[in-house]
Parts: sequence; structure tokens; C-alpha cells
Amino acid sequence: MTHPNRVVELDESPTSPTASLPPLRVLVVEDDYDAARLVSRRLAWSPLANFQVTWAADLSDGLQHLTADAYEAVILDLSLPGSEGMGTLSEVSALVPELPIVVLTGSDDDELAMQSVRTGAQDFLVKEHQDGRTVARAVLAAIERQRRLSDARAPGTASA
Repeated sequence: MTHPNRVVELDESPTSPTASLPPLRVLVVEDDYDAARLVSRRLAWSPLANFQVTWAADLSDGLQHLTADAYEAVILDLSLPGSEGMGTLSEVSALVPELPIVVLTGSDDDELAMQSVRTGAQDFLVKEHQDGRTVARAVLAAIERQRRLSDARAPGTASA
């Protein structure tokens, strides 16, 4: 079965108070359609923000999206066709160094989690250990942490 390479809107999205909030554009780079769809659903149903999710099935497609469009965050699988591990994260981080990245992977490895954060990820989630609130909170916290880092680096900005 052929799946679309983008998940932009979900038919089953609820009508909620968040629909009136400004959209937060999130790119999910994940080669497993079902996993990408699950993350999209969880974000769409989140009461925390009005997430708009785009899906890229491989790193090349993800990099194209990041070059062509503006996003508030990226949810990135580390194991993608043609790219594996820290190389995947490094490529995304090098292209968009100011964009918050949340790693979402099947590997429950503490060393990989720490290495991901050292390489540029704002957070590290294990697919089997996350739910809708966890993903939404991780994305929102990553956006806020990145915003604070950017503010701290800006000339003439006082640290809080």
C-alpha cells in the first residue's frame, strides 16, 4: 500500500479550544508510516497546543521540507533509510541549528539519549514509552528551551 509522504491534516482531529490558537508547525521525520501517523494523532488531540504536523518518510525528504518551509520543531527518528544514528541528528542540526529537535526512537538506550542531547537534540523519547501528553510536552518544552537559548545568545539580552 502506498502512503502519502505528508500527513498535514487528520480527519479525526477533534474540535477543541486549541483550534483557535496559532498553529505550531511540527515536522515528523519517521520512516514508519504507522508510527508517524500515531505521533500526528497524538499531537492533533493534544489539549496543550494547536499542532500542525507534516510528515517526511526519510532524511532527504525531511531536509527538503526544512529548507522549503518554516517549522517550530522537528520530531526525528534516528534510524532512517540512508541515514543512521548520530549522523541523522547531525545533518538536521547542521541545516537548522536554531530549530528544536526531539528525538523519537525505538532504542531505549541511556547513552544514546545523552549523546543525542550533546549532539543537538532538546529531548529524547522512546517510542514504546510515550503517549500524547508526553510527546506534546516534549515538543513544547523543546521549543521553549530553544527560545531561551536563542534569547540568551542575542546581543544585549540579559540572562534571566
